[in-house]
Amino acid sequence: MPSTYTTNGGIEKIATGEQSGTWGTTTNLNFDIIDRLHSGVGTIDLSSSGAAHTLTTTDGTLSDGMYKVLVLSGATQACTITVSPNDAQKLYFVDNNSGQDCTFSQGSGANVTIGNGKTGIIFCNGAGSGAAVNQIIDTTSLVDFGVTATSGELNYVDGVTSAIQTQIDSKANIANPTFTTGITSPQVDVTAQGDLRLQDTSGGQYVALQAPSTVSSSYTLTLPAADGSASQVLATNGSGVLSFAAPGNPVDYQEFTSSGTYTKPSGVNYIYVEAIGGGAGGGGAAFSGDRRGGGGGGEFTKQLLRASDVSSSVSVTIGAGGAGGAAGGNNGSVGGSTTFGSYVTSRGGGYGSAISGGYSPGDIDASLLPFPNAAYGGGGTGAFEQFNGGSTTYGGGGGGSNVGSGADGSGSGAVTTGGTSVYGGAGGAGGNASTAPQNGTAPGGGGGGGYRSTDAGGSGAAGRVRVWGW
Repeated sequence: MPSTYTTNGGIEKIATGEQSGTWGTTTNLNFDIIDRLHSGVGTIDLSSSGAAHTLTTTDGTLSDGMYKVLVLSGATQACTITVSPNDAQKLYFVDNNSGQDCTFSQGSGANVTIGNGKTGIIFCNGAGSGAAVNQIIDTTSLVDFGVTATSGELNYVDGVTSAIQTQIDSKANIANPTFTTGITSPQVDVTAQGDLRLQDTSGGQYVALQAPSTVSSSYTLTLPAADGSASQVLATNGSGVLSFAAPGNPVDYQEFTSSGTYTKPSGVNYIYVEAIGGGAGGGGAAFSGDRRGGGGGGEFTKQLLRASDVSSSVSVTIGAGGAGGAAGGNNGSVGGSTTFGSYVTSRGGGYGSAISGGYSPGDIDASLLPFPNAAYGGGGTGAFEQFNGGSTTYGGGGGGSNVGSGADGSGSGAVTTGGTSVYGGAGGAGGNASTAPQNGTAPGGGGGGGYRSTDAGGSGAAGRVRVWGW
């Protein structure tokens, strides 16, 4: 009776009475086959296989299909490895270092692909023509072990040697978190008008910060670098930078050097306005050595108003500076009036003429200045009066004049200065034999008077409005 062979491993089963004298040789070969089936590691060279390779188990012969561990190598292209015979049940541990993806097949049933550089544990069911290959462990996924994260997620901090917490914080998107340790993330977003809750030591009570229900435009508030003094409050500069200020200090300031519209800020109780009218132009000379008056300085007015009495928006008009009179003995032009709606008006300075300086409508003694509403401006000068422009603490300074000879005691051709001012601009100097008269300085300075026959008078400067609210 001839020998038979095991279905899965090809181990020879010697029939009774067979192989007398050679039975030991066959038995030793069977032990070698069992050893390979149990723990053999074999390299499967695919270098000459192309797209197909047959992994065969041959009865009674040590063959590649008997290895427990298959190390794939040398593939030149993606390769399908067919396990033969199709009725043998097999369990393989596969290490694919072939350079290509390899697919294991046994029949018309399912196949398993082991990617290049991957490992896998597969089994063949030996079901004949319909045999299938299945994978016991997918090494690209740990779902079978209850791990749902992908390999990319598990490797998020792979290779990170520092600042791991910062990177994790930047990726975090957690609902209703409670932080008991420091947060090093550069940004924490609290969405849907949620609260930022700062708890007390017991954790029972908290102080919450919350955004408005609607924010028209995002903005950032930057805290001061150091603590303020007792009783100070936080105030913004209008650009989100906070600082400590005394509670009585103005918290809103607007300045106008050209006409525009004042918008009353919310939350203010008082509005304080300072206005200066336009300075007037100086007179133009008619001949060399002429004595032309300087233009008057613009009027200064201040007014304290209750915010409730002021409209939400107020039209602001800045008085223009008067033009200097043209050469040929022409008078200068008056300065324009500056207005803050109907609440405050500051008149422009009077023009410089042939023999006198322009008046200033507020040219009065500072000791008569009442509060909260008063006017005061600098006067111009004429040839037969003083020659320096009138000075003032408040309104624009008057423009200077000159004399044609030393008969009036100033010296021939001496330059006379324009009037000065603490709050307004200085008046322009009068002309002389080598210098043209000067324009007034903003706000509200009057122009200087002409001296030479070609001299036009200096122009006056435009006015100004400043508004404080608190």
